[in-house]
Amino acid sequence: MDKLSVRELTEADIQQIAAWRYEEPYDLYNISAQALQEFRNGLYRALVTPNDELKGFVCWGTSAQVRGVRDRGHYDDESLLDMGLGMHPDLTGCGLGASFVNACLKWLAQTFAPAGFRLTVASFNRRAIRVYQKAGFEMTALCKTPTTKGEFEFTVMEKR
Repeated sequence: MDKLSVRELTEADIQQIAAWRYEEPYDLYNISAQALQEFRNGLYRALVTPNDELKGFVCWGTSAQVRGVRDRGHYDDESLLDMGLGMHPDLTGCGLGASFVNACLKWLAQTFAPAGFRLTVASFNRRAIRVYQKAGFEMTALCKTPTTKGEFEFTVMEKR
């Protein structure tokens, strides 16, 4: 996964991502039909191999924010770029997270040159939190918020 590149997200990519299915409890990250439209808002990019195989996506700005967390003021520091990412379900838990996150960070840093980054992750997702901590993120807030799957606690993390 060290050779990932970032490119525009195509309609075929969006349809492929919509078909991804994560096992419980990670099924919180399954994309609903209603959420598909957001992937067309220009704030998403595909991460692909040199053979143009879709391995995941990265998003930023409001597309990377969790509404209930935003409503509680946890995204007020506008010097930080909010980022979100999704990796193909077949690749999760295989030790590939660090290179995937680093590819996202590298592209976002080159594209936007922010003072730092912020991301929000479901608190039960310990394996992702460990990857983010290894990438230099620190936990800054916890926030319970309703989702389509019920109420969940989310961890806000920042890298400055």
